[in-house]
This record gives sequence, structure tokens and C-alpha cells, in this order.
Amino acid sequence: EEACDYITYNSGKLLIDVVNGLVKAKIKIKGDLSYQFFLQTSDIINFDLHEWIELFVRINYVREKVKDNLVLSKDLEEKLRNLETRYAIMIIGSEKNEKRVR
Repeated sequence: EEACDYITYNSGKLLIDVVNGLVKAKIKIKGDLSYQFFLQTSDIINFDLHEWIELFVRINYVREKVKDNLVLSKDLEEKLRNLETRYAIMIIGSEKNEKRVR
């Protein structure tokens, strides 16, 4: 529970860094990939589970769609793994909270 609270309120910079990295990555797709496709704002005070899910649906969609043409720096890959770990913790925390409610 504490980990979920920490992640909810302390992941803004990492979220923004990953999204900016994806937007700037060498992506060969039709059309333009904008920051707003992933996040509505760069002012993130907290990021709840619903927003995590929406973001990862979009990230996974882009990664799958352009997997052969997406070039990520080592730094961005590391940040993305860190973000995926935080996302997993949020999902696990949500499941535990849901079981407590039942």
C-alpha cells in the first residue's frame, strides 16, 4: 500500500521522461506521434491506476505497431523498465485492495 502511494505521487518526472523519449525516438510511422497522445499535460501531481492503465495501453499499442522501427536509447529502455515495474506494483496493489473490499 505504501509503495502504491509513493508511486502515485512520485512518478511524474519518470512518466514525462518516458513519454518525451518515446515521442523523440526514431519512429517510422505514418502521421505524427505527439506528447498529447500519451499524456494530456506535463504537470503531473499524482497519477492514479486508471491513468496508468490508459498510458500503458497507448505505450504498448505504439510499441507493437512499430516494433521493428522503434529505436530506443539505453537510458530510455531503463526508464521504461522502471516505469513497467511501477505499473506492475500499482496493479498488484489494486488487486490487494480489491480483495480487502470483498
